Amino acid sequence: MLAVYAATQEAAERARRGDGPTMIECITYRLSVHTTADDPTKYREDEEVEEWKRKDPIPRLQRYLRARGLLGDGDIERIEGEVKEEIDQAWKEAEAEMKRLDNALDIFSHIYAESPAYLTEQRRGLAKRIQGG
Repeated sequence: MLAVYAATQEAAERARRGDGPTMIECITYRLSVHTTADDPTKYREDEEVEEWKRKDPIPRLQRYLRARGLLGDGDIERIEGEVKEEIDQAWKEAEAEMKRLDNALDIFSHIYAESPAYLTEQRRGLAKRIQGG
């Protein structure tokens, strides 16, 4: 995470000097499911996931900052609460925008001649959310 911070600082400085854009490639591991219809246990071993959990940059940065006395448990709880509030607010705004549209479920139409099961499940989940469930 600190390497990403350093790379973005360097890229920003380069851009501000007028030296053009920089592409930064960040490779990480998706710990959660890919979609609501995904079951990663079908293609991932538990050992693989556990190994990548140990490499998760967020807890690693938290441990680093704690060890240096720059972050305490209360800070982490506060930050996580603020982030959750931001996400909840963004979801509320997205829901309101979807409701404003004629039919947000149209995004699932006209893609396939026959909708695959995973897409049908995602459509059902979105319909449930739009209806407040």
